[in-house]
Amino acid sequence: MAASLCIQWAANVLLILCLSWCVVSDLLLRKIPNRAVLALLFGWLAVGGLVTAGVVAAPPHLSVALLQALPGTGIVFLLGFLLFLTGRLGAGDVKLMSVLCLWVGYGHQLSFIMMTAIAGGVLALALPLLNSIPAAVALLINRINHQLRTQIATPPVLSSDLSQGIPYGIAIAFGAAYTLIWPLF
Repeated sequence: MAASLCIQWAANVLLILCLSWCVVSDLLLRKIPNRAVLALLFGWLAVGGLVTAGVVAAPPHLSVALLQALPGTGIVFLLGFLLFLTGRLGAGDVKLMSVLCLWVGYGHQLSFIMMTAIAGGVLALALPLLNSIPAAVALLINRINHQLRTQIATPPVLSSDLSQGIPYGIAIAFGAAYTLIWPLF
């Protein structure tokens, strides 16, 4: 029981850290780091491997439930790839959403996608406000550098091409947090 709680806690910490990394990177640079997506993938594989190996106490047939997440994940990846080819979605968004479909599992993939879509709509409405955040962060870092005489690197100000895109990683992270983390509280 204690090992199960410890592993669940570690998985949640990994999830929160990687999602935070993706949100900040997507907001400031309009890129989702491949390392964060890979960390999430390997974290899911590790937790799933521990469960199926019997190291962690789990309900019967959990390994079957883990395998049931794969078809939905494949569909999300395929549809996301088609949206990427048409320029509607970024490659990082597709990879992040696909890996998070593994995390949420078969029974919650639809609610994850729906919450992500709702959050994406709100995000689209808030885009003018979001586009001002990278410039504000750059000004803040410049002030800190000047006051403390440090050399913290400032994020580049978004070009007009990038500022038109929606940092959809924020919506994806919200959908995952809503589906995976908030029900625990």
